[in-house]
Amino acid sequence: MASRIQDLVQEFGKKRKTVRFTIFPNGTGTPTWRSCGGVASIVWTSTGLFTYTLQDGYFNLVGHDESIQLNAAAARYVQLGAVTNVGTAGAVVGGTVRVVDGSGTVQDIAANANNSLHIALHFEDSSAISTDH
Repeated sequence: MASRIQDLVQEFGKKRKTVRFTIFPNGTGTPTWRSCGGVASIVWTSTGLFTYTLQDGYFNLVGHDESIQLNAAAARYVQLGAVTNVGTAGAVVGGTVRVVDGSGTVQDIAANANNSLHIALHFEDSSAISTDH
């Protein structure tokens, strides 16, 4: 599905591809973000919730990694929310990322150069059955 040039990594699976991006929250405002490619947009949706749209479609989400960097100590965690259009021909993948506190309540993160959310989405871009299990 995706035809962008990506660096080669040796691992088990079929046509593995990873999309990485970093979100720099801005409280209730529009966040800034960066990626090495593959991301079309990221917007603040509501308290503690960001919506991303990738530039391509992928066949299967096989894993994800999330981490949070905070300037000051706080009980905040980043979670991957719903992921849409995976395996849908002709559709780009999108989804949500949320920030929660220790009780699971969504929380906004203030703007600070040392506050950021790091996301990696790992896909297999083939309908062939993987041999890594």
